[in-house]
Amino acid sequence: MGVSVAINGSGTEISAGAPFRNFFTGAVYIFNKPADGWASETQSAELTASDGAEWSFFGWSVAVSGTDILVGASQSGISAPGLAYIFGPSN
Repeated sequence: MGVSVAINGSGTEISAGAPFRNFFTGAVYIFNKPADGWASETQSAELTASDGAEWSFFGWSVAVSGTDILVGASQSGISAPGLAYIFGPSN
């Protein structure tokens, strides 16, 4: 896990890409900073592609802007071009 990592502007949320999970379908894990610091953090969410396929490597790249999380998948299945997914409060 943690091939790609992004942190929000306030430093309270980390998004960690795990493109090798589940036969390379991939996932992104969200962690929120507890009041007592990062040492006691727990996973708060798991993001996956709605059209996820094996070998898509979802989570290969991750970026955060405000409350939106942009996730890159280097492929969309075997021998297919990559895709980008955006997750936010209204998605």
